[in-house]
Amino acid sequence: LSLRVFTDRTSVEAYYQGGRVALTAGAYRGSRARGQISFSASGKGPVHILNATAWKMDSIWVDTRDVDF
Repeated sequence: LSLRVFTDRTSVEAYYQGGRVALTAGAYRGSRARGQISFSASGKGPVHILNATAWKMDSIWVDTRDVDF
């Protein structure tokens, strides 16, 4: 299973198997959930995360003085 997850303070987007299935949901940020992501599954057997990478992203908002028109 291939899963790409993008999240910010208000939403989560997940893409399964190269984008064959996409999911968007609201994100809950409780005081204990700060900076954490958890994975779970229903069905048979445990879940094993083989590889995970996280990148910090800057804000999408820019100052118009920094943009060349």
